[in-house]
Amino acid sequence: MPRILLFVLLSLFLAGAAHAQSESADLKIEFEFPQEEHLTFEGFSTWVRIRNTGPSTARGLVITADAPGVRSLSFYQTLTYCENATTCTTNFGDLAPDAYVEFNVSFQLSSAKETTIPLTVRVASSTPDPNAANNVVSQDEVFVALPELYTQLNLSYDRLEPELPTNLTFGVNNIGRTASLGTVVELTLPAGASVISVAPPSGVTCTNTTTTVRCEAGTIQPNSGVTIGVTARTPAAYDGGSFPVTARATASNRTRQSNLSENTSSWYFVPLFLVQNAADSGPGSLRQAIVDGIARCKVEQCRIAFRMPESQFVNGAATIRLATPLPPITAALTIDGNSEKIFLGNPNADHPFVQLDGSLLAAGDGLQLRADASSVSGLAIGNFPGIGVLMVPVEKQVYLRSISDCFIGTDTTGRVAMPNERGVMILDVRYGLIRGNLISGNRRSGLWLLGSVQFGVDHNRIGVASDGETPLPNGASGIYVGPGTYRPIIHANTIAYNAQFGIAIHPLVRYIDASTNSIFGNGNLGIDIGLDMRTPNVAVDLGRQPNTPVLLSATYDASTNMTRIEGEVHSFAEAPPLGNRVHVFLYENDSANAQAQRLIVESNADGTGHFTVNVNRDLRGKFITGITLRYRKGDEGTLEEYAISEETSEISVPLEVK
Repeated sequence: MPRILLFVLLSLFLAGAAHAQSESADLKIEFEFPQEEHLTFEGFSTWVRIRNTGPSTARGLVITADAPGVRSLSFYQTLTYCENATTCTTNFGDLAPDAYVEFNVSFQLSSAKETTIPLTVRVASSTPDPNAANNVVSQDEVFVALPELYTQLNLSYDRLEPELPTNLTFGVNNIGRTASLGTVVELTLPAGASVISVAPPSGVTCTNTTTTVRCEAGTIQPNSGVTIGVTARTPAAYDGGSFPVTARATASNRTRQSNLSENTSSWYFVPLFLVQNAADSGPGSLRQAIVDGIARCKVEQCRIAFRMPESQFVNGAATIRLATPLPPITAALTIDGNSEKIFLGNPNADHPFVQLDGSLLAAGDGLQLRADASSVSGLAIGNFPGIGVLMVPVEKQVYLRSISDCFIGTDTTGRVAMPNERGVMILDVRYGLIRGNLISGNRRSGLWLLGSVQFGVDHNRIGVASDGETPLPNGASGIYVGPGTYRPIIHANTIAYNAQFGIAIHPLVRYIDASTNSIFGNGNLGIDIGLDMRTPNVAVDLGRQPNTPVLLSATYDASTNMTRIEGEVHSFAEAPPLGNRVHVFLYENDSANAQAQRLIVESNADGTGHFTVNVNRDLRGKFITGITLRYRKGDEGTLEEYAISEETSEISVPLEVK
């Protein structure tokens, strides 16, 4: 071999050897959790971390766990299981410099007994390690048969009010393996709070100071516990904030030490402004609370609550009679009329206690909600020349906006009209909720939806008194759905006796779900799409509202006590089939003039458009009507491509049950 070639080969070999010798990876093992006692269950697992402090990649990691006295070992992440073994090895691949990997070592004991298992973990790689001493780490895993106290704390977060009573429970469970003796559980309230009453179970003795409760529970067996009820007065948290509440448990005998024996949660309050009288203005008035809230709450959410004494009430209601319109709500304010019920100790009352009266005004609305998170609940709002409640869009909406539990157009009894020009108007608001209101007695429509997106309207009574039956009509339609409104969901409302339509839908509105309401007794159609009175069915209903169902027969069979209803619905969606894409909702009505009075059944049409349903009762003398609900996918290439929209038909021609 020529000398020059030999020299080159030798140089390459020596260079490679030198490079190999220069590679190194310093591996270090750490137990993620320090040594602690574990209860004597048969299985346990712990986490281990391996670091590579470099400078080179550690190649071909081999990890071994050794635990003398166990029945089996396993590495969960690599699916390596070693049955009937005290040593287990797994391969973990390469580990880059300045990186780490965490893995779980689990093992089983031969039985649930008190013992100590020395767990040793080793790691090696094909890359040289300059500091092999930290490639092996051991830690004793100690198993004990001790009680373990798990303290529980349950607070109420629903409409939490400063300086008013709230209920909470605290207690302890023994999740250990032996009984806890001399068990004591203590509750600590934040400064400014106070204990009103304590309700311990039998066998538990409690004492209390202003902000603490100490209960002696004695012996608590494994898998047993006690719960103590407490009524406490909250602190004067009118500026909002978080206030910690802590429960902790101890025992006279030795318990397994863990963080479960102490539990801390918090009462949370938003800034609160109080209405304490029925004056039109001045300290304690609603007007002043709105002014103060607007000044404070441009960013953070705040509440206005009512705490009027009964001396402010006349005939069961506190009436705020306005001489000038209230300021528009231009801050994140929730006006919580339901808080008056809580203050007077009647939180489940089914009517408001406070009413806004606009009878002194020449012009103006009741409430104008003009900010994100501006909402109202639990007020009667009437006698306004304009809108009872007006909700307008905001530049960037983050919070769901709502109008709930209000009587709009009546007094607080819900039986006497206090007409507004219109009840509620929603203008171009994206996402919101109108729920549980009474909207009746207004001079024109009860509810206007104009240009709003995916607004929910449910469980309202519109055109009836508070009993849901007595006529108290709005002077036009119950609900008007105006142009630009997209996908409103109008469900479970009673819409009756309104002077014009139950639901009037502008011709430019197509996507709407109004299929599950009780609609009857309105002056014109229960549902009118297009504002053109009844729309006849067509052979192909693409690009317009769905055809209504055609009812073919409705007969009662005394031998089976069944009313059998047959019909057809022929409707065509513009998108590919979406499973049961056309539904039929059938209603029973007391007369041919009713519209969709009581929902009795929902059905699907078969491939030919035919449907047959059986109702398990005698419906003779009743009149059946139907509504079609058609599902449609969004247009391709739009944001709604994968959304499903609903299209509701008008109400079908009634058919009497024979």
